[in-house]
Amino acid sequence: DWTVVTKINVDGEAEVLGRWRHEDYPSTTKRIVDLISEHQVTLVCVDKAQAGSYLADELRRIQRERKRDGFPLQEVVAYETFSPGKKTTLIETARGDVQHQRIRVLMNDLANVLRYELCRFQGIRRVSQGREIVSYGCPQTYGEHDDCVLSLCLANWARLRLLDRKT
Repeated sequence: DWTVVTKINVDGEAEVLGRWRHEDYPSTTKRIVDLISEHQVTLVCVDKAQAGSYLADELRRIQRERKRDGFPLQEVVAYETFSPGKKTTLIETARGDVQHQRIRVLMNDLANVLRYELCRFQGIRRVSQGREIVSYGCPQTYGEHDDCVLSLCLANWARLRLLDRKT
């Protein structure tokens, strides 16, 4: 899987800031902290799956240590994308926001990767024990990923959380 960092402002302008893999945790954490500082990010939403819990804890630690130095981060949330219900809510919310043009992807080198993943991303409905289940992701094909899509969904969730605070 890829590590993807997506920034979205309260107006819904989204930008994929970074995408990488095969990097150790300290280097990944440093890259993310540098992006938080550079872009003055106040709320970070991390995918709790795999190493996400570790990353969220580390970002909280750094936030506490650097608070006096003007580090902009105020809140770190770890979101459980491995929970089917929570993942569905996350994706359906972002899908509605994209469909109603409340989210716009800004062009940069990684925008085309996100756009490609969005085109391949799908929901598959099936019935299991009399209950309809929807699972989301890219087709299970070698080389296909949905990490940029999930990063956008997490960023949108954080955006909505910030908007809720303002009202």
